[in-house]
Amino acid sequence: MPQSSRQRLLEAAIAIIEESGEAELHVREVAAAAGLSVAMVRHYFTDREGLVTEARAEQYRRSMFVSVPEMTRLLADARNVDDFKATVRPVFESFLRAEFFDRRMSRASALGASYRRPDLAHELELIHRETSATIGGILMIAQERGWLRPGLNPQVACMLYYGIVNSRVLIESWADEDFQAEWNELAIEAIFNLYFGPDHGK
Repeated sequence: MPQSSRQRLLEAAIAIIEESGEAELHVREVAAAAGLSVAMVRHYFTDREGLVTEARAEQYRRSMFVSVPEMTRLLADARNVDDFKATVRPVFESFLRAEFFDRRMSRASALGASYRRPDLAHELELIHRETSATIGGILMIAQERGWLRPGLNPQVACMLYYGIVNSRVLIESWADEDFQAEWNELAIEAIFNLYFGPDHGK
């Protein structure tokens, strides 16, 4: 299905932000990359700020929802709690790997960019609510099957997981591989304790 003009502009803006950063996003370059006129940017996004807000929000949303199809599939395939734990662990671990550094930094950058930008802050709030409801809903099914710790709020647990994953940026610029590996182990242990209880490995 062909992309709409609005979508082409959005994709061009996201590509520039990911490649060079927000400071290098210029309306004329976005329009040229999309094969459209500057007037089309104004038509869909009003101005550069509107374009940046929409591009950052869409980029952020994609990064937050990347695990939804996999989590849905794992839940559908799991026969018992041991299956679920065994298959979900690699998913949790994958988002802590070094190769996802860019994704974590992109989220941190978007959150930082939302400071004193009410429109972007509002868009990110909506994304957080949607993420909490969607992935929290997946976790709720696991909880109803008796696979998660009783009394756990799946929506809160979902957002705490993202908080742990996103906080890895604090060590990535200076810590060596051994330190980062130990951080990952502790992070997974914390997540599993949260989701399955302190006896999850027994």
